[in-house]
Amino acid sequence: MTSNPKTNTFQKWSSRDWTVCALLVLISGILFCAGLSIRSLWGSEGRWAVIAREMVQSGNLFLPTINGEVYFDKPLLSYWAIIPFYLVFGMTEAAARLPSGIAAIALVALVFAMGRDLFGERTGIISAALFLTSAMIVFWSRTASAEMLNLLAIWSMLWVFLRGARGGHFLHLLIFFCIGAAASFCKGPVAFAVAFAVVAAYSAVNVLFSFRGQALSWRFAKEQALNEYKWILSWQGFAAAAAAALLFVMFLLLPVFFTGSWDSVLLMWKENVIRFVKPFDHVEPPYAYLVHSLVFSSPWTLVVLVSLWDIIVRCENDWKKRWLVVVTVTIFLFFTVSGSRRSYYILPIVPALVLIAGKSLSDWFESEENIRRIIMKLAVIVTAVIPILVGAAMIYVYLKLEDFKHISEVALGPLALAGGITAIWFVLKNRAKRGFIFLFLLFFVLELWGFTIGMGMAEKKRTLKPFCLKANEMLKGVDDDIIALYGVTNSSLIYYFKRDRALHNLKDPYEVDTFSEEHREFFLIAEATLVPSIQGIYTEGEALAVLEQEPEGKRDRENSFVLIKIVQQSKRDIDEDEDNEGEEKDNKTVNQ
Repeated sequence: MTSNPKTNTFQKWSSRDWTVCALLVLISGILFCAGLSIRSLWGSEGRWAVIAREMVQSGNLFLPTINGEVYFDKPLLSYWAIIPFYLVFGMTEAAARLPSGIAAIALVALVFAMGRDLFGERTGIISAALFLTSAMIVFWSRTASAEMLNLLAIWSMLWVFLRGARGGHFLHLLIFFCIGAAASFCKGPVAFAVAFAVVAAYSAVNVLFSFRGQALSWRFAKEQALNEYKWILSWQGFAAAAAAALLFVMFLLLPVFFTGSWDSVLLMWKENVIRFVKPFDHVEPPYAYLVHSLVFSSPWTLVVLVSLWDIIVRCENDWKKRWLVVVTVTIFLFFTVSGSRRSYYILPIVPALVLIAGKSLSDWFESEENIRRIIMKLAVIVTAVIPILVGAAMIYVYLKLEDFKHISEVALGPLALAGGITAIWFVLKNRAKRGFIFLFLLFFVLELWGFTIGMGMAEKKRTLKPFCLKANEMLKGVDDDIIALYGVTNSSLIYYFKRDRALHNLKDPYEVDTFSEEHREFFLIAEATLVPSIQGIYTEGEALAVLEQEPEGKRDRENSFVLIKIVQQSKRDIDEDEDNEGEEKDNKTVNQ
């Protein structure tokens, strides 16, 4: 396989390449999509699940709502991606998570394609194997959010750039810019900004490298700049960018046209411009992404670190390796420059890291021993210790921890122990390929177990979903008009507390009191911390907690929810109670 560094024309795929890619897609599909409904919704997942459901129920695709209240937090495409799966499979956790899983599967194929195009089939296979067994990739592929869609958009743009946009081909440029425009409505313009920053930086680096051995002159510099930046400084680039700009404006103004509100536009500005230049939340130290990058590379962190050192030392005369170095450094700096930092923002760096590691491992398999190869051998051996530790932990849990005991641990624990030891033995005997294959299979099986059976065991300690299901049973047949939420902001609760229409959401005791004037008997769902403020409104016996959520693990009760039944006494009942109390006092006095 050869490619021209100027035009980046790559060798046509063979039937073997397509077969390998299909096999990788199948394997990743098992890991990313098996048992997607085992875990109940967590964190921000509830927002995607609820908003997509209410779009289906209302028929309004341009107005995101949670319990009927407008909630513009992310652009619309990531919600729309869920709707077809809701319509086909029902409104389940799995349906809400499937867009992320499918995006992750596509990314596995994309990593294979880029590794294959740059360095050959073996590098593509290894890189894809590293990517699909990266623990945080598996985690986010099984999470309802915009992260994996955003990651797919960024790397699709970078692949299209290499396949033809860099050379100024109009169709590739049109696809490049249009992906960026469309992706801006999944998680904001960050996908386009990252990809644009990468290709601009790569072109600048190539211009600088072109001066080696050349006399400095304005004419030469201009020629090199125009050649490297033809993807934007040409009529093809201008035309493609203009078409994408029209697409962006159309997507931007559609919600305004259908809702009459500029909230979506203001959201785009606040979340993607203001937050970048003047962070207002998620503030972490400047070195945060050094730590997060290591975590997101696990369990292959040591292999990635050795590979980074290896490729940086040897990238100067190889445009393909230089491309990966520029991608990695640019993505890292892009997110570090922004003061608003969160661990998963750095997800786009993971494909670059596994491609670098894939190339380094591929070279290691065939090379003679030298200091770099010895260090890689040590990194792989230490990595093989991970399944040994996991296997030992499984055996300990089965023997000692009754709550997390599962029959599968009896088989998988010893298997992980033996597999890790076997992988180390292969590496020590200079059978590096077999050692890596063992490690890949071990991590695949362990992660599949962890995100299905393991997640099922952990789910026993989570109580929000069971609380909502019990509440639904107790309120079966109760009119929605006499059910209200009090201070509830948990979108997962709203998702599981399924009613025919939006419920009243009371914000403070005054609104609760006003609601009481309209309904003598009704139900409230509130956080436990708010219960005293509710009981302060009513007389003794009027507010009764009929169902309480059990605390999750060691969490305090104040984080739980309570279903309260309010039965107010009428003025006549109150007068009768007072009369009865008076008669009891009189009788008591007479008796004395």
